[in-house]
Amino acid sequence: MKKLVFVFLMVLALLVAACATPTPEPTKPPVPPASSSSAPASSAPSNQAMLDAAKKEGQLISYGMSDDWVNLGNIWATIEKRYGVKHTDTDMTSAEQITRLLAEKNAPVMDVADIGYDFLGKLLENNLAMPYKNAYWDKIPNEFKDPDGRWAVGYWGAISFLVNTDLIKNSPQTWNDLLKPEYKDKVCSRDPAVSTYATGSVLAAAYANGGGEDNVKPGLDWFKQLRDSGNLRQGVVLNVAAVQKGECPISLVYDFDGFAKRDATGLPLQIIIPKDGTVGMLFAQYISAMAPHPNAAKLALDFFYSDEGQIMFAQGYAHPSRKDVKLPDDVAKKMLPESAYGKLYFPKSLPSFSKAVNDIVTGWNAIKGATAPAPTIPQALIDAAKKEGTITSYGLPDTWVNYGGMWKLMETKYGIKHKDTDMSSGEIIAALKAEKNNPVADVTDLGYNFAQTVLDNDLAQPYKNAYWNDIPDYAKDKDGKWAAAYWGAIAFTVNKDKIKNVPQKWDDLLKPEYKDTICMKDPRSSATANMVVLAAAVAKGGDEKNVKPGLDFFKQLKAAGALRPITPSTSNIQKGECPISLAWDFDGLSWKRDLKMNLEVVIPQDGSVAGLYIQFITKNAPHPNAAKLLTELEFSDEGQINYANGFVHPIRSNVKLPDEVKKQMLPDEAYKAVKFPKDYVALDAAAKAISDGWAQLVQ
Repeated sequence: MKKLVFVFLMVLALLVAACATPTPEPTKPPVPPASSSSAPASSAPSNQAMLDAAKKEGQLISYGMSDDWVNLGNIWATIEKRYGVKHTDTDMTSAEQITRLLAEKNAPVMDVADIGYDFLGKLLENNLAMPYKNAYWDKIPNEFKDPDGRWAVGYWGAISFLVNTDLIKNSPQTWNDLLKPEYKDKVCSRDPAVSTYATGSVLAAAYANGGGEDNVKPGLDWFKQLRDSGNLRQGVVLNVAAVQKGECPISLVYDFDGFAKRDATGLPLQIIIPKDGTVGMLFAQYISAMAPHPNAAKLALDFFYSDEGQIMFAQGYAHPSRKDVKLPDDVAKKMLPESAYGKLYFPKSLPSFSKAVNDIVTGWNAIKGATAPAPTIPQALIDAAKKEGTITSYGLPDTWVNYGGMWKLMETKYGIKHKDTDMSSGEIIAALKAEKNNPVADVTDLGYNFAQTVLDNDLAQPYKNAYWNDIPDYAKDKDGKWAAAYWGAIAFTVNKDKIKNVPQKWDDLLKPEYKDTICMKDPRSSATANMVVLAAAVAKGGDEKNVKPGLDFFKQLKAAGALRPITPSTSNIQKGECPISLAWDFDGLSWKRDLKMNLEVVIPQDGSVAGLYIQFITKNAPHPNAAKLLTELEFSDEGQINYANGFVHPIRSNVKLPDEVKKQMLPDEAYKAVKFPKDYVALDAAAKAISDGWAQLVQ
């Protein structure tokens, strides 16, 4: 009887255990064999026919694989030295890669790229990757590769804490440590809604708090606590400069990025893998389905996954995906020991991980929207601005992007009257320089490419408005001296009464049917026309660092007799003298509304550029409080909607436009091929190069 009871109890215990809710088990990292002091083997084998073809192609174009990322500079240098294949890269995010590849389907540029695991779904959905199983395919773990050969993971990194031990006495060891009062305003992170760094951090915090890939809510709740506690530092861009300046005492980063920042700054930075859980973030490499240099791309992939390539990734502190690669002693010693990665979770599957990322983005946006009421403008600022009673601007007439509406709001809400002197960007800069000791203007608006000029000449005073954290990092000065409130995109405005077939891309403009129909301003004197040339350059594979494709295109256009020597002004368009005008989308939409003509505004499908306009308060402004109040209005929901009524795009992505305003704009999908230049110094150099190139073109 006792035996029967014992058996019954054992069966019952097993049934209870089977029904219990399982706790996510950490995924063991791929463990390399014991390190070796011997030199790595050569990166053979690649078949001779492919090697010969790659050498003949002689070049390789990548996206998102810059020299400073996971030791890629040395990898490219090795490939060039060994095989004579030269490399060029355009640095961009995974999201930008997808946009660019879709835009370039008919005129491919890129051969090979490095992409975050969470974007692989979009890559495959759009058939953007070429199947190729590299020479080391069988040695890559199955969970780290596509069964059809369209991608494979070359390396991974883990979410970690990067701690400046000069600024932090007690280094945090767990996610919940970061909630302690001693870390108030000490923790830097990017926005989980837009950054893979931060998305991974939310997922890691979810695992640490009982959630995981199937339940990200604990991570979102934790991040909300971090923000609400005041421990999450606001208004700081997490980059090398911020770390070096001590603006980020604790940063949430990939472990390999933390080591790189330590080496770059020389600071006492400690890399800590949180003991209560972290995630392994995977990075995949692939060949473009339409790669112009496919053999060079295959050669690169063979090298990435070779013993030598995997070791070189490790020299950049990334973890090789191949488990069988032996790291030399000197490389292994520089990395954290395996024991540091005790609770490490890898993606369960591509669909599951992609859903988790989407849930994090949606959840964080909801948290920001639900808990961040509209900021209140301090009454003291309003009172001081009212006392000044006036505001003076340069280059902001009523007709420019609905500034008339903005000035009306300033007067009706606050009783502040406005005066403007209309002038070009160049004239504004000259006037501000001349009036430094006796300033006249309080505020102005300039093209993004003038941002460095403003800083170099000390023309602006710092002021961070209440909506500062909603402005993308690339659209604002870290010290608050300027920020971009809106943007437009280069477009074709087509008079359909004059043009039967509306052109959809740049190459269409070369067709004989468009001879003597195209109007644009002179790029040497017009910022708009300058950006038109840059937009054509982007469509032809260039960018702000390579404007030649754009100049070459306009040389073709001129030779075809397509350019008409008439400026696309309101009166010229009204008279029918400009069948096709190359200008901003907001110009075209304004002409369509005001002239009530049969005009169609087209964003070229093969590529265009966004033009940001920066606003700032002049240094020693005569009416500084009125200027600050205007800045608050410009970036508020009300001000951003006011801009949209002028057909420009608000810079704040969390502003909901009324339906009647949104209907006036082009649909969002029209802008899928638009590139956002984010380097204003390079943009300024591009403007000069375009002006110089145009002078030669018209000789």
